[in-house]
Amino acid sequence: MTAVTTLLIQVNQRIIDFLRQQPEDQLVAFAEGRLSLSFMDHASEGVTVSTVPRMPQPQELEAASSESQASPAPAPPTSRRRAAKKAATVKKVATAPSPRNTSATRSSPGPEPVQIAETLRGLETVEDGAAYLAKLKPTVALLQEIGAELGLKLSKLRKDELVRKVLEQAIGARRKFAGLRQW
Repeated sequence: MTAVTTLLIQVNQRIIDFLRQQPEDQLVAFAEGRLSLSFMDHASEGVTVSTVPRMPQPQELEAASSESQASPAPAPPTSRRRAAKKAATVKKVATAPSPRNTSATRSSPGPEPVQIAETLRGLETVEDGAAYLAKLKPTVALLQEIGAELGLKLSKLRKDELVRKVLEQAIGARRKFAGLRQW
């Protein structure tokens, strides 16, 4: 096993452990794409290395995966408080209205960025997506909003580069991963 593979296994185990501690409604929201996970820098919160739990070694991971039928041990009180605080933050983020999704922030009529992004995700080829966007004649601001819906940060790019990035994210990435699954 390579070092990168070992790290990926360790990260995967930590994510699974975190998700097991979450309530069902948050897991459903995460699965539906209404919530997302993000990285957090412990150094910015004053957490020292000694307070961050260590990552398990590969041997421990293999032992844990073979014992996965057993129920997980209850989390210590500080972990529960941290999890409750994170859950409250996640709920606030999930229920807060997104300004980029409201029609009040857009002055031009036409489909919303969310609808355009969903349509692009459903198209089969990049050429179909390019034709769809050509019919809409989107502005740079609208392309940036569509990119944000697709999880991209697109600033300071020309319109043709924005179109390429949006199509690549909406259609190209899905097709690439579909090919990997078949491989």
